Amino acid sequence: ITQKVLTVSGLNALGKVYDGSAAAAGAGKGVVISGLSLGGADAGNYTLTQAHTVTDITQRAINITSDSQIKENKASDPNLGYSVTYGSLVGDDGITGTLTRESGEIPGIYQISQGSLTAGDNYKITFISSLLTITQLLPDTTTTHGVVTQKLGFMVLTTTKFISNGWLNICAAILAVILGFFFFYIRRRKKTDEQYVE
Repeated sequence: ITQKVLTVSGLNALGKVYDGSAAAAGAGKGVVISGLSLGGADAGNYTLTQAHTVTDITQRAINITSDSQIKENKASDPNLGYSVTYGSLVGDDGITGTLTRESGEIPGIYQISQGSLTAGDNYKITFISSLLTITQLLPDTTTTHGVVTQKLGFMVLTTTKFISNGWLNICAAILAVILGFFFFYIRRRKKTDEQYVE
């Protein structure tokens, strides 16, 4: 007596999130169902075919947040860094590519974007942007014994500082003292002359 072949249908496999196993994320992934068995007194009269079905393996979700950056205009861009702020990579998976930013060098705020950053097709990245702030390059001014050196970008200007506000105040105070002594001397001299006349 030949065993009757039974085909099992109506089975469903639960989907899962990509976990680093050999199966990549995607829809309609084939699944082989094993471990089924027959029971009862007549179980020996039947045999089961290996059951198949399909399921979905969804992408693993991660959040990547870019680092806020700041630089002076005309300076080189800093390295645009980032970190994984939600979720995680599994196995030997890694992140490749680089971030980019809005173009421009005028002092202001520029958006940092995902650029070519990717963790592969098995991951769904939610990118959280930060800002690159470009500040105005201020003159670097130093004063030594009345000589003023200003550094403007790549050009250094050296000039002689004759009178500053501070020196002007000092000169005015000295002049006031001199004039005070002068008028005091004139008055004393006038009194002395009047005494000799009498």
